[in-house]
Amino acid sequence: MNTALEDTIYCEPDRIFCRIRKIMVGVDGSEGAARAATVAFEIGELTKSKVHIVYIVPLPNIKHISVMSDVSEEELLQKYEVNGKRILQGYEDASRDFGIQVETLLDKGLPSDMLIALSDDLGVDLIVLGSHGGTAVMKSGMGSSTERVVLGASCPVFVVK
Repeated sequence: MNTALEDTIYCEPDRIFCRIRKIMVGVDGSEGAARAATVAFEIGELTKSKVHIVYIVPLPNIKHISVMSDVSEEELLQKYEVNGKRILQGYEDASRDFGIQVETLLDKGLPSDMLIALSDDLGVDLIVLGSHGGTAVMKSGMGSSTERVVLGASCPVFVVK
């Protein structure tokens, strides 16, 4: 059964939103990621797309923090993984309000590189990211990880401010 919204949307074959079937949203616990996740869920709802919610444990940060503190890399890695699982569970719970299919994924590495690689591996049609993540300096127009994904991704990237 079609909804009123579906009846009013006409999609030409080359339109981006008409061919979306898989969306990936990168999350890190920041406000920008929360806004991006909401947009990804809304697009997923409109396009009946699966949404991959991805949290990347930032290994370079762990090494840097470990060198500057009394906490071992292993301890920090464990804390990041526990926090990442908690964040992913929160987004998975929030997605239920949208009636969409989601998959969560926790990985490790340089976030921008991992998001680009995962988008290719998963065959996503759209990446949704916040303009600034948890470590962003707000004076620039876009965080460095987001900028690297925009420049390196092979699919469209939707940046949410």
